[in-house]
Parts: sequence; C-alpha cells; structure tokens
Amino acid sequence: MSKSLQDLSETRVSKLNSIWSLAAQIETQTLNHSADLLKHLSSEIPRNNPVLDSMMFVRHNAMNWRDPPDFVFEPSPVWLDDDAMAVDEASKTFLRNTLTRSKALLTGLRRDTEQKRKEVEGAKRVRQNIREGKDKRDEVEVVRAQFALQESLHDVLRRLLTAETEVSTITNTVGDLSLGARNHAFKTQTFKIPTNCDLCGERIWGLSAKGCDCKDCGFTCHGKCEMKVPADCPGEISKDDRKKVKQERQAAAQAAVPSGANGAQAGGAGDVPKLGRSDTMGSMNTLSSGYSASAHRSVS
Repeated sequence: MSKSLQDLSETRVSKLNSIWSLAAQIETQTLNHSADLLKHLSSEIPRNNPVLDSMMFVRHNAMNWRDPPDFVFEPSPVWLDDDAMAVDEASKTFLRNTLTRSKALLTGLRRDTEQKRKEVEGAKRVRQNIREGKDKRDEVEVVRAQFALQESLHDVLRRLLTAETEVSTITNTVGDLSLGARNHAFKTQTFKIPTNCDLCGERIWGLSAKGCDCKDCGFTCHGKCEMKVPADCPGEISKDDRKKVKQERQAAAQAAVPSGANGAQAGGAGDVPKLGRSDTMGSMNTLSSGYSASAHRSVS
C-alpha cells in the first residue's frame, strides 16, 4: 500500500516537472522572439531621419502660398486724417524728436541683435553636441532655452525694424530734421513739489507726479509733452539763468493758454475752429475729442 502511494507521489512530481519545463521553454521562446523584434526595431529607428520626416510632411500637406498684402492707409471714421504726413511746425517738432529718438535707439538695438544672434547660435551648437553625444545636458531644457532666446531675438528685431522704418519714413518725407538740432537731455523725474509744465503751462500732478526734466537747462514737462518740445536747448546753464529762463517759459506757456481755451469754449457756429492737420495732433490724447470734432462738423 505504501509502495503505491510513493509511486503516485513520484508520478505527480514528474508530471509537474514536465509542465514547468514546458512553461520555461515557452517563456524562453517568447523572450527570444521579443529580443529579435527589439533588435530589428533598433536597426530601423536610425532610418527615421527627422529631416526626411519633415520633408514628407511638407510634401503631403503642400498648398499654394501667397504673401499677405502690405498694410495700406485706411481712413478713420472718427479722426480727421489722411495718408499725408503733416509738415507744419508743430508736426515737424514731433517728427524731429521721434527721428532723434529712433536714431539713438538704432545703435543699441543693432548691438543687442548681434548679441542675441550669438546666444541663439550658441544654444544651437549645444543642442547639436547633445545629439552627437558630446554633451550630457538635457536636450529638452536646451530646446526650451533656445526658444526663449529666439523669442527675445524676435522682439529686438521688431523694435529695430520699427526704428529703421520711422527713420526712413521721416527722412524721405521731410528730410533729416535732426541735423543741427539742440535736443534736451530729458530724464524721467518725479516732482515732489508743485511744478508746472514749461510747454503747456499746466500743473504736473497725479499719484506719482512723473514728468521729464532736462539735466542741462532744467526744462520740465509732462511725459505726454516730451515729444512736442522744440529742440532749442541752450545747453548747460547756471542756477540763476535757469530761474530766468524758467520764468520766461512759464510766461510764454501761460500766454498761450487763454487763446486756446477761448476757442474751445466758444458757443457760436462761427467760433468753431478750423479743422486741419494741426487739430489731428491735438486730438490724439483722448477719444472723446475726436467725437467732439466730428459733432462740430455735423453742426456747422
């Protein structure tokens, strides 16, 4: 009886061993097949050239492309404006200051552009070294830094193009007005005591009371009046001369205020000021002034 039980137990273990052997054989075959597939995949991955992938995408998604048309002047339904540049004395003063500022920006912007280009090229070289295995940095972080540098470069290029366009447009229209100009050396200033603008005569006030102050002659003005100040700086003068010139400027500014105010407050149709290019510059500060001029035109 005991001999039969022993034989039965040995038979059970032998059958279990055969099952385990079959399972191990199947697992080995599966692993070998997976290894063959991975080996084939490893040999095929390098064939996926990113350049060829991009070319294939372009080829299958090609479409007719036409450059967008250039921007053209569109008359405004509110402002009295046309496509001609104003060339009266007040406008020339504004154009001269704009031209001087743009010229001063060109040198710095060109230098910044070259610096940004070098930084972008440096990031591209680092990325190439990473792909070649010469650099161990994270390529994702390098690409992120490269995109940030390119965005900064595009911003500088946009400002450079704006300055170059302003210089060429003004120069082609009215010539180089900056030649012989004695521009004020303005700097941003916060006035802690009551101060009047030397151009318009109004008080420089507000929560911050910020304006501009010429460090040579002491000309003070609003930030909005800076571009309207004539380029007639006498240069660096003494403290006594500053006071004298200050009084003369304030007297001239106050003398110009009543005439403009009376014209604006007149109620008769005959007192409506003539509309022209000079009125356009005066109405650029607020939108309501443009609607006001439009209303006067309809009444007259």
